Amino acid sequence: MKKIILNSFIFLVFFTHNIESNSNQNSTQDHSIIFEKDLFKCRLFKKCFIDALIIRNISLEQLVINSTDVNIFKFSNISLCSFTKCPTPSDFLRKLNLNKTEEFDVFRIEIIPVLIGKASLELNTSSQQQIAHVNITIIQPRRIIDIIFDIAIYSFGFIISLLMGILLDKECIVKLFKMPKPMFIGFFCQYIIMPMLAFSICNIFHLTPLESLALFIYGCSPGGAGSNNWTILFNGDLDLSAVLTFVSVLSSMVMMPLWIYTLGRVFSTKAQIKIPILGLFANLMITIVPCLIGLAINLRFPKFKKYALKIAKPFTLVFLITFLVLAFIAKFYSFKLLKMRHWLSGPLIPWCGYLLGGTIAWILGLPFNQVKTVAIETGIQNVGVAFLIIFTNLPTPDADYAALPIVGVATLTNIPLYFALLISKIYSYIFGKSKENSSGENKMEEGPENDPMLTNKE
Repeated sequence: MKKIILNSFIFLVFFTHNIESNSNQNSTQDHSIIFEKDLFKCRLFKKCFIDALIIRNISLEQLVINSTDVNIFKFSNISLCSFTKCPTPSDFLRKLNLNKTEEFDVFRIEIIPVLIGKASLELNTSSQQQIAHVNITIIQPRRIIDIIFDIAIYSFGFIISLLMGILLDKECIVKLFKMPKPMFIGFFCQYIIMPMLAFSICNIFHLTPLESLALFIYGCSPGGAGSNNWTILFNGDLDLSAVLTFVSVLSSMVMMPLWIYTLGRVFSTKAQIKIPILGLFANLMITIVPCLIGLAINLRFPKFKKYALKIAKPFTLVFLITFLVLAFIAKFYSFKLLKMRHWLSGPLIPWCGYLLGGTIAWILGLPFNQVKTVAIETGIQNVGVAFLIIFTNLPTPDADYAALPIVGVATLTNIPLYFALLISKIYSYIFGKSKENSSGENKMEEGPENDPMLTNKE
């Protein structure tokens, strides 16, 4: 018993001694180099300066300064802070509520941001013993082109939603509600199939919790306005397309929170992100309100629909081209972050949506023009709503990394439609031309026999 007590006492003394020595080490480290705060934020494409208080018995030759991730930022240089805006050591200590008797100098460390993300700046001795470190987050740039991009996206989004409401036909809405089968099929594909599909793809590709949450939000988003134009190009049911888009936009106020706060909680809990319900409603109202205004204009001024029809298609085309150009110029740094899993996982959701939506509509016996419409409406979702929710509820750079799969979606969603349209045009050209030739040959064969002039002469 005495032996056990003696061993326990020795262990306690040894453990206490280690704690004291570690605390003494930490205190000396804290006294050697002092930063104003534990986390610094720097904007991409701008030089960043960090002030540090360094004790005078440490020479710069003894310091080895490195970035833990040179892909995020690089260390440039360190020099004695001699600018007029530099704080004095006493001001520095007073600001941090520290009372030190040692002599310090204020040094300015310059780093060069390379890419958005998080990394640390480590200050080590020549023997690679760490003296201090500070966390640095590189956030989005705020240039003129970035402001133009934000204004353009919000403006175009408002106008497209407005046009969506104007293009609705009151008689067609009444007709579809009397025969609701295609509308229910479209709604089922949009808000049951797509969220489940997005959830499955997130798990199959083992995306990070942030990426999974963002991609799942996209899978729960309402239909996009671009589906109307694709419906026209594929000779689908335009009235059904407009009504499905409008119904999905209105239903998003119920269906998106329902999915995000149930199945989406799996991802938000892992990501330690909580999307406030009021913020989510506010984001959705940005899309719903212009749509309702457009519907009110349509009901009050029915003739206005003719003008809207004339500008809808060219405006959407201009919007797509402008969006791609501005996105490439303003957000080209985001493409450096994209991995193969982002290019595959994101676009697979709309691509599978086209296939599943069309197959379900065909199995349930809809006419072929409505089958095409349901397929298009299922696959094309409102990417803008997903971006809006992510960037207004997540801090940067978390929002930028979360949105990477959606960048893949925005870039590649329409690729299968382009191929399908090209194939249909080639098919129509070849077989349409052959039909014209065969009908022309039939007329030539039948012509002499049925020529009334020849008959009369005989």
